[in-house]
Amino acid sequence: MKLAFFISSAGDTDLALNTIRALELRGKHEVLLISLTKTAQDRVAGFNSTLMSAKISLPELLNTENNSFPIGSCSEEQLNKIIKYIQKEKIERAYCGVPSVSSNIPFQIAAALEGIPVLMAYEFMFKPDAHNLWDHLPTLKNKQNIQWALPLQQAITDFACVDKSKVHTVGHLSIDNAFTTKPPMSDAERVLSLKAEQELSDKTQKALQVGEGKSLAFVSSTTQPVAIDSTFLNSLLAELPKHPTVEVRLGLHPGIEDLDAYLIELLKVYKKHQDACKSQFKIILTDTLFAKLKKPELTATSAEFEHVFIRANVSGNEAAAAADRVAQAVPGALLNQGVLEGKASYTHFGKPYLPNQYFSSNLSTFFGESRQMARSKEELGLDGKTAPECCAEILLK
Repeated sequence: MKLAFFISSAGDTDLALNTIRALELRGKHEVLLISLTKTAQDRVAGFNSTLMSAKISLPELLNTENNSFPIGSCSEEQLNKIIKYIQKEKIERAYCGVPSVSSNIPFQIAAALEGIPVLMAYEFMFKPDAHNLWDHLPTLKNKQNIQWALPLQQAITDFACVDKSKVHTVGHLSIDNAFTTKPPMSDAERVLSLKAEQELSDKTQKALQVGEGKSLAFVSSTTQPVAIDSTFLNSLLAELPKHPTVEVRLGLHPGIEDLDAYLIELLKVYKKHQDACKSQFKIILTDTLFAKLKKPELTATSAEFEHVFIRANVSGNEAAAAADRVAQAVPGALLNQGVLEGKASYTHFGKPYLPNQYFSSNLSTFFGESRQMARSKEELGLDGKTAPECCAEILLK
C-alpha cells in the first residue's frame, strides 16, 4: 500500500514519523512525506525509513517562486497541482495532521482528496478555540472518506460526528512517553536506575543554574499566538515572588517560527517584573535556538537582557524531567507528560482533555503543591497500544 503523510507542525510530524515506524512492522508499504511548512521540513530532514519512497516539500511540489511556502491557504491552481501529484503517485491512503498554527492548507487538501481514505490526526490535548479547524469541520466531518484520530474521549464532543465509526481515540505521544514500560528489574537494578535518574536530574538542574534547595518549575512555551504566552508569563511572574523557594526556567518551543519577535514580546513582560523576580526566572537558550535568532543583539546578547538567558544545551524533555512542577499556557506534550507522572501541573488557557482535577486550579496552588501519585492509562480509557500503533492500524484498514 502507498501512503502519503501531509505534515505541518512539530506534534503532528512526530506522530506521523512514529506511525511510519509502526507501519514498518506491518507488511510491505511505501510512504511519501509531504511537508506543508518549514517547521515540518526541518523536522523530517534526518528521518529515514525502509518504507520511504520520497520526501518533498510543498514549495518543491508546487514549484513556487523562491521556494517559498504558501501562507494560510492554497489557490485553486495550487490545490489542483497537489491532487494531480497524489494521483500520479498512485497514493491509496493519506494522513493529514491538524497543524498547531492555524492554517487552511491541510483542510483544503483533505477536502480535495475525494477518492482515497484520509485520516485527520488531531493531536491537540485541549480545544484550540481560535483555530481554522472549526471553520472546516462542518464540511469535513460529513465526508465519507475522512476519519479522525483524537487523543481522548473528552475530545469527541468537540467534533459532534454523527457516524461514530469515523472517530477513533488513539491517545497521544505525551501519554505514551509518560507510560513507557520499563524492563523487569531486580531490587538492586532498580536502586541503580533510580540513582542514575537522580544524578541526571541533578546534572540538569546544575546546568540550569538552579539554586541548592530550590524547587525547579519548568515552563514550556508554545507555538500559539505570542499573546497567549505573554499573557500567561505576566500572570506567572506576578505570582512567582510570593514563592521564594521556587525557580522558573522557560523552555522555548522548537517550532516557533519568528523567534526574535517572540522573545521581544516576552522580554517586554519580563521587564515589568524583573526587579521582583530577577533571581528566580531564566530562559533556556540552546545553541540550535540561538542560531535561529536573526538579531540576537536585541534579545539574548543585549546588555539589558543577557542576564535572563541561560546558554545551555538542555532540551525541553530534559528540563521537564528534572523539574518538580511543569506549566504551560495551553496543554502541550511536556505539560501532559508531567501531569500523568503526578507532578504539580498548571495550564492557563484552553479546555484540557485530561481530567481537570489533574491540574492545579491556580498559580498559587501550582507553586505550593507536592507531587501526587502517577496516573494510569486505564483512568484515561486507553488500552496498551501507543498512538502511532493505533494510527497505523486505522490507516491500513
